[in-house]
Amino acid sequence: MRFPNRLVRSRIMTVIMMLLGLGLAGGGGWFAYAHAAFVADSQRATGTVVRLVAKRSAKGMMLYHPEVTFRSRVGLWPAAFTVGEKVVVAFGPGEPGTAKIVSVWTLWFLPGCMIALGLLALILGRSKLKQ
Repeated sequence: MRFPNRLVRSRIMTVIMMLLGLGLAGGGGWFAYAHAAFVADSQRATGTVVRLVAKRSAKGMMLYHPEVTFRSRVGLWPAAFTVGEKVVVAFGPGEPGTAKIVSVWTLWFLPGCMIALGLLALILGRSKLKQ
C-alpha cells in the first residue's frame, strides 16, 4: 500500500516536533535538576540590592541586572527587584563568584518554560499521530 506524500510528510513533521518537545522537556528537567542541586549544596546569605544595572539585550530590550555586591547574570524585564530590597543569595561553598539570587524568576522560570513547551509539543504530536 502506498501512502500519499502529504501523509508521510505530515507524520515525519509530527515525529520531529515530538523529538524537539522531548529535547526541550529533557533540557528543562536537566536545568531544574542542576539548579536544585546548586541550591541544596550552596551556602546562603542575606544581601541588599544596592543598584539595578540596565543593559540592552541583543534584541534591543532593556534588562535590569540586580547588583548585590555582585551583578546577577540574569537580567529581567521588568525589574524584579528594587534598590534596598533584601534578597537571599546562594553560592557554592567558598565560591562567592557563583552567587545567584534565590527566587522563582532567577532559578526556575527558564526550566519551567522549557518543560512546559516540551510537554505541549509532545502532547500535540501524540494527539496528531493518533488521528
